[in-house]
Amino acid sequence: MSKHKMTLSNLTGVITPPSDEIPVVIRYGSDKKTTASSLRWLDLHAGPGLLEATVQWVILTREQITIYLRPKDYNTSVEVK
Repeated sequence: MSKHKMTLSNLTGVITPPSDEIPVVIRYGSDKKTTASSLRWLDLHAGPGLLEATVQWVILTREQITIYLRPKDYNTSVEVK
């Protein structure tokens, strides 16, 4: 069975509008990357680097949504011959 990698952009489309009242914390490992007033705000204002990061896990509570991400690897090395 293949694993589907969910990005932050995919996740914002899955969680329903009632979550618009819940603040969001984005973390890379133990480091806090950013906070947002809601998932909808994050989807509209976050840059592509954040939206394309892979979701590792999510903690949903009534007070806060915490999303742990793995940053997208932008390896731009070029082989020189």
